[in-house]
Amino acid sequence: MGPSRLRKVQVAATRRVRAAIDASTFAGGLLVRHAPLPSTMLLGQGLLTGLDTPLGKEFHDGIDLSVGQWQKLAIARAYVRPAALLVLDEPAAALDARAEAAVYARFAELAAGRTVQLISHRLGSCRLAGRILVLHDGALVEDGAHEQLLAAGGRYAELYRMQAEWYR
Repeated sequence: MGPSRLRKVQVAATRRVRAAIDASTFAGGLLVRHAPLPSTMLLGQGLLTGLDTPLGKEFHDGIDLSVGQWQKLAIARAYVRPAALLVLDEPAAALDARAEAAVYARFAELAAGRTVQLISHRLGSCRLAGRILVLHDGALVEDGAHEQLLAAGGRYAELYRMQAEWYR
């Protein structure tokens, strides 16, 4: 993501933070209860005025977050928003191993009652899905649950085993 695109994302996230976490939601502790990570891991200790701290250097006294912190914030906002559909495109790409584990440890709980479209090249996270669609060269080549696709021995199984080799 280029610098100009990143700046637009940061400004958009900053402007919508209060809309996603309105006074009643925050007062009820919904953010803390539903965030995929503890609030200190989410935004760190450096927020001078708590959740009212302006995010992004474009703002007076605004602070800039790391890419991983922006991603954690986006994930938390997605979980807090009362949407029936969540689209998560590589939700843990900028997270360290501990933060990624924390997100996926609560994935089922936080996605309960919703349809979740998880787009990922990290096939370990696909084990959480009830249904996996495998695309290759723009075409659907496999469809099934994790165990079914492994047993079928197709493209998914090949890629899953390739990634698993790195952890042996």
